[in-house]
Amino acid sequence: MRLAKYVPHVLLTAVLCVPALGCGSSSGDDDDDSTNSMCYEDPASCVDPTGTDHKYVADSITMPANTNQAQQLGMDLDGDPQGRPDNALGQILSTLSQQGDVGLQDSIDENIATGDLILLFNLKATALTTASDAGGWIYLGANPQPTPCTDPMNLATCGKHLDGNGMFDVAADSPRNAVLHGNIVAGKFTGGPGRVTLELSLGDGDPVVLNLIGARIEVNASDTALTSGKLAGAVTQEELDNNVLPAIVDVMATSIAEDCAGGTPPDCCMPDSTGETLVDLFDDCSDGSTTCDCQVSLDELKNNDLISSLLSPDVDLLDASGKFNPRDDGVKDSLSLGVGFTAVGASFDIP
Repeated sequence: MRLAKYVPHVLLTAVLCVPALGCGSSSGDDDDDSTNSMCYEDPASCVDPTGTDHKYVADSITMPANTNQAQQLGMDLDGDPQGRPDNALGQILSTLSQQGDVGLQDSIDENIATGDLILLFNLKATALTTASDAGGWIYLGANPQPTPCTDPMNLATCGKHLDGNGMFDVAADSPRNAVLHGNIVAGKFTGGPGRVTLELSLGDGDPVVLNLIGARIEVNASDTALTSGKLAGAVTQEELDNNVLPAIVDVMATSIAEDCAGGTPPDCCMPDSTGETLVDLFDDCSDGSTTCDCQVSLDELKNNDLISSLLSPDVDLLDASGKFNPRDDGVKDSLSLGVGFTAVGASFDIP
């Protein structure tokens, strides 16, 4: 099996409440604002979806591969007048994938096929055609049956647990009360805004936990599958600086260590290698050998013209006090991210 060299395990581990749909009336008085705020912080305390449980496991998670796909997978998070889809961080990742020759999507696909990434869904609704007060839960999964791979060394034999009849356990460390509240119209489940916790694991390192705010979800639902799914939200600049970018630097360091061992400027790396591409793109040589060291530091990544042009917050989701209140103060405070997903039928016990 081709070993994953740069892997973002995208594990969506907690979701949201929809204040406008189920957490109080929409009259806008102080009591309603207080109730909405409580629901946003603790959706399980005020959302009680009804209906039948429909269970699924993700068989694909899609990271943007280019600018067009970043737009397609983005969603309007802050309700700007133009209604434009937001996905700035998705564009950054697609740029790294293209310019740095980092195989993000291949690694995701491999980890889903081998059962290293298991994302379970439960959609509870009175009907999958039209329903109000529907609820969705997202769990981390474990112990897939059947065994994902006939031959673990041959990726072509993997994915056996994704035929629509797979059985799973909810992982011991998975959230139990992560409920998403929304409506189903013409077979499409829509929820948000709310909060989502996302784990992004790069390479062999520990997962990077991202706390998405203003999250929204759209997915077409049937008895046997979820299709054309999109989940989008935003990370604050602090979250980006402290979690996302250091993880990206670690991914780069692994490749540079493999391709540039013992190299010295200006001939750092093996010709035409991924390490050479990354060093050429991000190793700051503006003052010659003083800063050229055949490495990519966090500051170099942040200050790189290619990346810094995309790093600025692109959505206004928080007010001056830090509460979720889109477009209240006119200050863009968060960086948007959107991913795609599909899922097939599955069996698991609901916690």
